[in-house]
Amino acid sequence: MIEASLLLSLIGGLVEIFFFFFVPVLYKKAVDARFSYFSHFPYEVAMDSRKRFPLLLKEILAAVFAVLTSLGGILALLRIAYEAQGAAYLLVMAIGGMLLLLLAPLSEILLRFHFDLARERAHLILYFLDAASLALLGALAGAIALRFYAADDAALGGMLAFAIFFFLFALLSAAPLLYPRLLEGTKMDKVAEPDGSFLYVRPRRNLLALSEWGYTLIRIILSVLLSAMACYLAGTVSLL
Repeated sequence: MIEASLLLSLIGGLVEIFFFFFVPVLYKKAVDARFSYFSHFPYEVAMDSRKRFPLLLKEILAAVFAVLTSLGGILALLRIAYEAQGAAYLLVMAIGGMLLLLLAPLSEILLRFHFDLARERAHLILYFLDAASLALLGALAGAIALRFYAADDAALGGMLAFAIFFFLFALLSAAPLLYPRLLEGTKMDKVAEPDGSFLYVRPRRNLLALSEWGYTLIRIILSVLLSAMACYLAGTVSLL
């Protein structure tokens, strides 16, 4: 099961990352428009894909591999729960992590395919669910790693490194929520044209859009780290 979790996380994550960095090329080819992670939302790629099969196929495959990546992390948490050897609090944290790993990709898929900024309230609710689930997942995984490290620091010294990385990504997930102008990302600039008409122009730098893409990468990294930690606990990977 351990090798399967790591394999799922790595394969799913690598395919997702490939799609992630291939978006600008595919978007420009299909839509003939420039793409920027700093200003375009993930749902805009899916919205434009409805009439363009290459983009649509990419979006569907990305959703499928997002589930596979998270499934690898869930299998890893099952193993970690087993390694807890009856410790109720570790079991509860592992189960909580599994639920968060289900919530994060579900929020991203709904954001990508259904809730655009025309449904601003629903979009922001899903955004905060995604951000909060990843921040909590990182914090829970970090706490689990610290607990194993404290239980046997000689044999499990590498767990401290896992804990540091998990807490780091928890902070990165929570950081955009602390930015006071985050919600301004839902607005566009209104520019007056010489003929008296108005043109709505998107901001060149939009933290809301950028962080939605960033949360995809954080989810992938957390899933891979969870699988690597489970392998380490099971003795199939040694970091010492």
